[in-house]
Amino acid sequence: MVNTPTADVQQTATGSRSVASDASGYYVVAWSSQMQTAPGTSSTKFNPDGTPWGSEFQVNTQTGRDCKDVQVAVRNDCTFAITWTETDADAPGTADVYLRTFDPYNNPLQDQEVLGQ
Repeated sequence: MVNTPTADVQQTATGSRSVASDASGYYVVAWSSQMQTAPGTSSTKFNPDGTPWGSEFQVNTQTGRDCKDVQVAVRNDCTFAITWTETDADAPGTADVYLRTFDPYNNPLQDQEVLGQ
């Protein structure tokens, strides 16, 4: 199992989850969920043998918005970046694209950054 909460809506639509790995076989899974404790985009990193490397963590800092179109990329130094879209409650029908990068230990290297619409 990738995520800890299993109740309510877990997105399975295309673009709502993503997996990427580095050359050593470590991989990162990112997904969106509407009804977790903190709705939004979450992630978990895994060892090459498939065991979790650390705990599931929240990617986005603004929770409660509709997040989707999740993508993850992992570099060979185990740093990784996650992008996603969030709908804007103040402007219905629009969505912003966000980016957040992490070090090899799942610590954010920056706050989430808006890349555009």
